[in-house]
Amino acid sequence: NSEAPAILVWGDSYAMHLVPGILGDHRSDASPTIVQATRSSCGPLLDVAPVERRFVRGYNTYWAERCIAFNDSVIRYLEQTDSIRTVVLSSPFSQYLENGSYQLIKRGDSEHPLLTLDAGLLPAIAGVKATVKRVRALGKTIIVIAPPPQGTFNIGKCLERMRSGLVVLGGVRDCKIDLELYKKNSAVVLQLLDALPKMANVEVIGFDSYLCQTVWCETFIDGTFVYRDSGHFSYEGSVLLSKRSGLLERIYRAAR
Repeated sequence: NSEAPAILVWGDSYAMHLVPGILGDHRSDASPTIVQATRSSCGPLLDVAPVERRFVRGYNTYWAERCIAFNDSVIRYLEQTDSIRTVVLSSPFSQYLENGSYQLIKRGDSEHPLLTLDAGLLPAIAGVKATVKRVRALGKTIIVIAPPPQGTFNIGKCLERMRSGLVVLGGVRDCKIDLELYKKNSAVVLQLLDALPKMANVEVIGFDSYLCQTVWCETFIDGTFVYRDSGHFSYEGSVLLSKRSGLLERIYRAAR
């Protein structure tokens, strides 16, 4: 939204869904100046990209090479754009962690340009760490924003059916996310997020404390559908959660 953006939002669709919230409902000069650099399923991890073990959604080696090249292009853009002071990274990160579903392609050397390794915690941390190191070397601050709590069902569709008075299938209570099930299914992602401050030297901020209580995580607040599917915020949900959590202020405060 500016020829001289101050914030870069970098990642995949889980970075994209943050943009309405970061911009908020500002309609004045107070609106933050941002640029979005996102590519579907391509997390902001330098030199590494996921490949499906079973070719289902098209994420093969060719796609992984393009993902690595895309992230290289973002670094080149940062090198050329002095106005950017803060870089916001986000992704579900699961595609770098779930070894049963993914392998990783990693940039090697001139003799072995691409290496194949198992998805997992250590290579994912190394990928984030590489990004943090490169961004800070350019004199910019950086922060990771965690994905929101994930559902095992299409939350947006569930909310539409509930609002329309239709039957909601699957025994889902008021289209809420079961907190215990979310923590179980997202255990490896939560482990990564917990490890990043110490092992990659970058702070992580998220939304769990604003959505989750003792048993459930909310998906419908003050008449607003917070989610559009099983994990992405709706446009309105992004704005609502950003306002409630003071997201922009938290970014400025925690980025370093």
